[in-house]
Amino acid sequence: MTSLSTLVERLRRAAQSGEPMRDVAVVVSEFVDDGGVELVDDPFHPARKDRQEGLVAPVSLTEDAAVVLIRSAAGLTPVPQRQSLPVAIGILAGQVTVDVYAEDEESGELLSAGGIDVLPEEVYVIEPDVVHNVRFSGEEPGLALHVVVGDLQRTVRTRWLHGERQDLAPSDAYPLTALAMPLADTSDPNDEIIDEELPTDEA
Repeated sequence: MTSLSTLVERLRRAAQSGEPMRDVAVVVSEFVDDGGVELVDDPFHPARKDRQEGLVAPVSLTEDAAVVLIRSAAGLTPVPQRQSLPVAIGILAGQVTVDVYAEDEESGELLSAGGIDVLPEEVYVIEPDVVHNVRFSGEEPGLALHVVVGDLQRTVRTRWLHGERQDLAPSDAYPLTALAMPLADTSDPNDEIIDEELPTDEA
C-alpha cells in the first residue's frame, strides 16, 4: 500500500506534467490497484486519534490539485454540478454512480443523459465541462478518492440547486452540496452605468 503523503507527492508531480489528466489518472489507478489507503493513514479509521467524523476528508489542497477522500453515509447531498476542472475518481470500496446531464442551451434546464457505474478498483475521469452528480449507489459502505486537477480556490464552479443554476465563488469546498455558498460576481465591469448630467433650460 502507498501512504497518503507519497500519493500526494506523486499526484503533485503528475498534475505539473505535460499531460496532467492522463498522468493523474495513472497515479490514481496504481494507488487503487495497490490496495488503497493504509489503515494507519485512513482519516476515517476508528483507531486514529484524530479520526475524521465527517463524510469528506480533505487530504491535500494546492494550486495544482485537490485530493479528497469521500465515504458513503446518510446526509451527504450532492447536487448536479460542473467543476470546470477535470476530476479523477478512484473507487476504493463500494460502488459509485456518476449521473451525467445535458444543459439545454435555450432554457438552461438540465436533462438527464444517463449514468455510469464505477466499481471498486476502477478509475473514472470527469471532464471539466461535464455536468454531473457523483453518488454512492451500492449497498456496501463506500470509499472513493477524488483528485481535482487545478486550483479550486481560483475557479468559478457551477451547481444546479432545485433546478436553478448558480455560479459559485471560488472555494476549497468539495464536493458541491446543497449547503449555502457564496455566489460568483458575474457582472461585467464594462457594463458600468455612467450618470450623465442632463442639460437644463436655465437662461
